[in-house]
Amino acid sequence: MKSSKSKLTVRAIAYWMSGASLIIGMQTAAKLAAQYGYSVRHSMTARYIGGLMLGLLLMWVVNRSMRSIRSANWKLQTQRSVAVVVITFGLFVSNQWIGLGLTTAFTYSWPALCLIVGWQRWLGFDEKPDFRSAVSVLITFIGVGMLVRLGLHPAAGSPHLPAVAIGTCAVLLAGLCTGYQVNITPKIKVVDPDPFTGLVWMMFIGVLGIGMWDAGAWFMPAARAPQLVFSTASVVVALAIPVCGTVAQYLYILAQAEAPTRLLTPLTSLVQLPLALVVGHFAFREAWPIFEEALWMSVIFAGSLLNYLPMPNSGPPTSPKGAN
Repeated sequence: MKSSKSKLTVRAIAYWMSGASLIIGMQTAAKLAAQYGYSVRHSMTARYIGGLMLGLLLMWVVNRSMRSIRSANWKLQTQRSVAVVVITFGLFVSNQWIGLGLTTAFTYSWPALCLIVGWQRWLGFDEKPDFRSAVSVLITFIGVGMLVRLGLHPAAGSPHLPAVAIGTCAVLLAGLCTGYQVNITPKIKVVDPDPFTGLVWMMFIGVLGIGMWDAGAWFMPAARAPQLVFSTASVVVALAIPVCGTVAQYLYILAQAEAPTRLLTPLTSLVQLPLALVVGHFAFREAWPIFEEALWMSVIFAGSLLNYLPMPNSGPPTSPKGAN
């Protein structure tokens, strides 16, 4: 949705930061669900089946019709939706292997990945690299590399190989898919301006993908997860996954109607990493970052932030990372 305003408003900040908090809530619920025998597949199933029902309900409440389901370009919607499903998968896998705090720190490399994807003409994008964006990418991945390196040492207090390798690859794959869906979104907004079209398509494609995964797992007993524990607590946790994820996306939509995404995106950093570190420590006994980890987390954040800062005699750059 194209913003009708050019400055931040209190309401836009509240919407955006609430949405960012709920994304951590979704990841926390998925990690808690693992304690009840829920695999990543089960959490993904809950995310997209529940998200589809909630998305359709939100569409009806806001628009009083279901006409927004129809897309003027189903191919673009499908491509973006597949990317979003992979993003969710990457986050859930990474959370299980390296924890909430480290996963969230690695997501600050996503703006750099969005820049890299936008430079790929073979994907149909025409962004041109400049000196500042190149430096942003370089600084970001120096921080990522050093943070991964710390995971190889017992004194670092971080997950070790193969956990750090699997978790890092999962979150970086999610970042590449984020880059693709962010760069393709402007094309989608031209043909499908109603944000609910994209929201429902994401859920629908997710349900199809997870349905095929569930069907495959049914015929392969070795791939099934441990016995699920059904209780009031486990049901509440499972329901929290789609509720947090879908409401977060809707709050992002409301925020983008109030202010430009390029001004809102840096606010994500103010809430998600501190919240993820606190929740990870108290809910899952994840260690607090040691000094070296905090240092390289800051380097990743600085590299990401560099691309948002306005150059002298120019306006702020267009954000390479946004919510949809």
